[in-house]
Amino acid sequence: MQVIVEVGKAVGAEGLVAGQVVDIKSEGGNGTVGLDTLQYIHEHKTAALLTASVVSGAILGGASDMEVQRLRKYSTCVGLAFQVGLFCTACDACVSTQFMTCMLFSCDYVLIQIRLMI
Repeated sequence: MQVIVEVGKAVGAEGLVAGQVVDIKSEGGNGTVGLDTLQYIHEHKTAALLTASVVSGAILGGASDMEVQRLRKYSTCVGLAFQVGLFCTACDACVSTQFMTCMLFSCDYVLIQIRLMI
């Protein structure tokens, strides 16, 4: 039951659907999307789906609550780092340095590794 709730949150109004709504509303504007909006979109789409899969596996594998929480944070950071990498390679001037710095506060290790790889 816990896994069903986890996946439901990831794809429902609290996750993928919310992120997609904001993503669609952000398109067609003046061409700029703020860092907070971009973070929200990535947290509620890519990171939410990755987190649901990692956490579901942990729950089914019998992980403790503490282990699940650690894996939740880790997988969210990996999801954000994945998007930072895509964002960086997609832009000409690589303005994603600001995005990476913004994300650095919540996902120190993962984003430092991404910054070194770019």
